[in-house]
Amino acid sequence: MKKLFIISSLVSILSIAFVYRFNAVDRSGLVLPTCTLERVIETKIDFYVTDDVSDNVSMMNLQERISKYINKANLILSNSCIPIKRSLGKLETIDTSTIKLEELESTKYQPLRFASVAQEILKKIGKDNLIQYYSNKPMHYFVLVYGEKFKVHGSSIIGSVDPNISNSMVVLDYYSSNHHLEHELGHLAGALHKNSDRTIALRNFYLNSDEKGDIIKPYSGGFACSGHSTVMYNGGASKYPNMVLDVYSSPDIKFNGKPCGDKEKANNQKVMVEYSKN
Repeated sequence: MKKLFIISSLVSILSIAFVYRFNAVDRSGLVLPTCTLERVIETKIDFYVTDDVSDNVSMMNLQERISKYINKANLILSNSCIPIKRSLGKLETIDTSTIKLEELESTKYQPLRFASVAQEILKKIGKDNLIQYYSNKPMHYFVLVYGEKFKVHGSSIIGSVDPNISNSMVVLDYYSSNHHLEHELGHLAGALHKNSDRTIALRNFYLNSDEKGDIIKPYSGGFACSGHSTVMYNGGASKYPNMVLDVYSSPDIKFNGKPCGDKEKANNQKVMVEYSKN
């Protein structure tokens, strides 16, 4: 059911992460489509949290934090009439006490690839088998949540995926926005920040793939409507980077009378619905 979509965490080619922590917005002008979801696909998400987080946060607070990610994801999906539900699988803390950030080879390359850093961390603690394990489990994802210890100096990225490494793994800063989990899962389903990202992705990745024309759709872009952004839209390119609506882009969704998508270029709601049927 899962496919490897052409997305990279290479910042210089195609950034796939928000670089802002989004604040709440006034959603009184949000008009959602009416829909009936007859068949909802449940996706399970397991969380692996580095001990630099768990050593400083109580288990209760950690569970509450993870629940906010899940609840926000389900709100976005429900608002967007997408027949997918996120559910919490297991929550496990991992011992990274023997790892020093400066010793990780993957942090020395530019542009920085957070998924590569995560892969190296997992290998050093003997859990690199997780990548293969989850790749064989349709609609089952895992999230590596890290804290201050693994923040790379000078980088503002707080979440990432890289399907070239794993089509099931999300790397997430513990202090990222509640929107951020669904944003990254959207990337794994083929949703992009902007439609213009598609050309870059198709030119640089999966060059030998016979299916590459079907992997990233022409309408895979996010959108900004009435000064606010849909969940996938690149905050770094938005005039109002702190204002994100709890929806995927769709021409059927409106905010303050303005459509939050475009049929030809920005309909991530359609991307996600199609993904749920694969």
